[in-house]
Amino acid sequence: MEKLPSLKNWNLSYNNVVIGQDNHAEFINSHYKKLLPIEGLNTLKFSITNAIVEYAAVQSNFHIILSNCNLNKSGRTNVLSYFHEKGFTSIIVYFNLSIELLKTRVEQTQRSKAIFRSASSLLEVLERQGNSGEIPPSEMGFVKKGAPRYDGYVHNTIKEALLL
Repeated sequence: MEKLPSLKNWNLSYNNVVIGQDNHAEFINSHYKKLLPIEGLNTLKFSITNAIVEYAAVQSNFHIILSNCNLNKSGRTNVLSYFHEKGFTSIIVYFNLSIELLKTRVEQTQRSKAIFRSASSLLEVLERQGNSGEIPPSEMGFVKKGAPRYDGYVHNTIKEALLL
């Protein structure tokens, strides 16, 4: 992959907001479980996420770090189109991890199961989503190979992408 264009002239204040649907799912499952659909799409979770994304995009000056590793190609395209229409530049960080490593991680995870509506484990979610291996289109791309070994890995990867 080619080196990314330099962002050194950008006014980067490192004011970021991380938006992830796992937080929204846990909140809904803890406080509004009765409102969840029994089957089909989790429209309540999507509505909450969309409201937070819209607020962050329109009402703040934050850089938005969107954690959406489970979107299919059309979903990623729609999300990126929305942000591009709002004047954002997209930087895709793709973690090129083997399916074996992902399975090992989800089997050993200590994460709360409060994020699940219909699945019983992260392994079930991983198997349902599959591994598309596609890198979505963006203004800039970034591929990381190998396994992150510490908590700051994602933060440092994003910082590295912004400072190229």
